[in-house]
Amino acid sequence: MYREQMEGQGSKPAPAVEIEGEQEWEVEKILNAKWFRGKKRYLVRWKGYTAEADSWEPEENLANAKELITEFHQLYGELNRIHHVLRDTGFQERELPNRFTAKALFGWDDKQFDAEYLKKLERNWRTWRS
Repeated sequence: MYREQMEGQGSKPAPAVEIEGEQEWEVEKILNAKWFRGKKRYLVRWKGYTAEADSWEPEENLANAKELITEFHQLYGELNRIHHVLRDTGFQERELPNRFTAKALFGWDDKQFDAEYLKKLERNWRTWRS
């Protein structure tokens, strides 16, 4: 693991807040969700902690993070919808050229290759495939 903290993450975690006699920590972001033994669990990034402290928490432990859970489901639902549209149109992600394919075909080195051109190449590839 990293010996140094990532940018924007402090070396000391945020202190727990005492609510109704119990210690609670603030949720920064919901990263993922899954079903485990019939219960919905969420992968949580804790505010002030690094990714190493991420943990799977049952939904009932996140009563004060309902807004973040709703946000996560809205984003996930949109991404899932896009995935189904692409799948139904016969689009296969592996068909897109990646930076290494482009480098091999065109002889570009890393300094000449930029993300904007890859996006343009990707759009053209999708147009050609349809």
